Amino acid sequence: MVRMVLLLLLCGSMCFGDTLILKDGTRHDGVLDSASERYITFDEGGSLHRYNRSEVREIRFSNPDQGARVSEPGNN
Repeated sequence: MVRMVLLLLLCGSMCFGDTLILKDGTRHDGVLDSASERYITFDEGGSLHRYNRSEVREIRFSNPDQGARVSEPGNN
């Protein structure tokens, strides 16, 4: 039973490695789906949520190939 719980926790952390942080401090865990000039689309547990780029402070990526952090200019 303990092994099953550990396996589920490990899989969950692999699926939700990115963190989107809004300017109001709200954090959303999930995976970056897409980004455009106006919107960031973020997959949170299989549900896609769209955020205005103007509301996003930064995105922290868990995958080193994607970069450690993306911020709005001037918010470092």
